[in-house]
Amino acid sequence: SAYSLSKLLSEKMAEQFCRWDKKTKIVGLRFSNVIEPQDYANFPAFDKDARARYFNLWTYIDARDGARAVRLALEAKLTGAHVFAIANADSVMSRSNDELLDEVFPKTKRKRPLKPNESLIAIEKAERVLGYKPKYAWRDQVKKAKAAAAEKQRRISLPPPAPPPPDRPHSARSGSTETAGPCRGEAARRYRRRHWSRTRRCGSAACRR
Repeated sequence: SAYSLSKLLSEKMAEQFCRWDKKTKIVGLRFSNVIEPQDYANFPAFDKDARARYFNLWTYIDARDGARAVRLALEAKLTGAHVFAIANADSVMSRSNDELLDEVFPKTKRKRPLKPNESLIAIEKAERVLGYKPKYAWRDQVKKAKAAAAEKQRRISLPPPAPPPPDRPHSARSGSTETAGPCRGEAARRYRRRHWSRTRRCGSAACRR
């Protein structure tokens, strides 16, 4: 695709720039599909369709692990142009890699035996050179993501806040020419601070905002 071609061209340009200046350091990180914590609630459903996630060989990268890879690349004492694949160590599927490959890419040759759920994007170079080690495996994150989604739904379903109390009739203050508005009193002031957008000005000179 034009997208992947543009990345490859950028990496080749980086190689040439670093040939011009031997002290230059350019690191390219090839991220898999970036996943945020709330997205893990959807992962168990991926097993239903092997072709739904085959576009990147059923891999993913947790956004937090991706950020760590960026930091490691910046801090690495390297020169020259380097490219690293950045993914989590496991696939997004519970089904084995051999089963998935046989279904989607039949007759694919294996250079070595595959572990059932290892990442099919090799991250060994990033582990060896950068010290990269993914921390957030989706199987450990699903329960947290589902709990967060349930809490969000609970908050959405809460009833709306009660409407403000009706105005009370104005009454004259003792020994004063000011009139006491309906907004006086500590309880009313606290209410106005919480629901300022819902209150209206009573127009009274005695109303303390």
